[in-house]
Amino acid sequence: MNLSTEGCLVSNVAGAAMQRGLDAIGKPDAAVIVSENFAETVQRLDPSSGLYDTDRGYGVVGGRTIHHDGHTTVVINHAVVSSASVAEIERLLAHEGGHVLLHAQDEAAFVVQPDRSTSGLAWLRMIAELAIEEFRVERRAAEAGYPVAGLATPSSMNDQMFDFTCQVFEALHAPESDDVFLFASKVLAAQHRLTISLGYLAGAVVDGGTLVSVDDLSTFGNQCWNELIARSWQERLDLYRRIPAAGTSWGGSVRATHLRQAAEVERKLLRDTGFTIQSNDARPDSKWAFRRSGTDAMFEARWQQLVAEGDLRDDANAADAP
Repeated sequence: MNLSTEGCLVSNVAGAAMQRGLDAIGKPDAAVIVSENFAETVQRLDPSSGLYDTDRGYGVVGGRTIHHDGHTTVVINHAVVSSASVAEIERLLAHEGGHVLLHAQDEAAFVVQPDRSTSGLAWLRMIAELAIEEFRVERRAAEAGYPVAGLATPSSMNDQMFDFTCQVFEALHAPESDDVFLFASKVLAAQHRLTISLGYLAGAVVDGGTLVSVDDLSTFGNQCWNELIARSWQERLDLYRRIPAAGTSWGGSVRATHLRQAAEVERKLLRDTGFTIQSNDARPDSKWAFRRSGTDAMFEARWQQLVAEGDLRDDANAADAP
């Protein structure tokens, strides 16, 4: 490992854990920067990231792998690793090492910020490709013997689904959502965050033997899983099983076919959330539409579920307060 630091120190114990993670994933010589000013370092190495936000709903970004100037660098958030256990540090570097593998084979997703010229189908493909990237990395981690990542535990999935539902209702009631692009942006950004977690979870299921049991979720999580995710989950798993882990080549017409299929899985998740998106990629000048398709009764039921879960969380926080 080629380790450097910016504004911080890394203990020998933490450094050894990082090396073990990279060794296990097959990238022992990766370049790693541990930064006290994580967002600033990311923006310097990847100017296209703009104002980089480390908050991901329930959790803070621990690392990001960036390809720049012909090189790939893993940037680690010192604020996260300084309070993490040795096992968590090793697990984080194993995950980021998986992204290094993808960059080495020129198979990392090319991230672009959607704008008003982005077609609906292209937007769904982008969401699908980013979720698949996390799946491939986590499938590689599972092959190396690592347990399910923290982002995909039942507790975290409960939080992710709560956060997702909150964002959907914020989009529905935001004044600026009269603009179809802004409306779509809010809902699809929420779906993107959720599908990243689903990619993590699928990696553990496909190659780590992890089982998804809705009984391990909260009452709200159980309802959300069954109403929003369950109908497309098996199709997602069946598709992902045909996609190799990071480090094994995946490209050409096979990749293109899988991405088309994955976009349809994301369309079905969007449908079950209560929205439809339509466009024609064969005609670049064709208009695309994004609208609410769920019934008033469906959204009212979900709102009541969300309110009940919010009350439970408020009560739990009050009980834990000193």
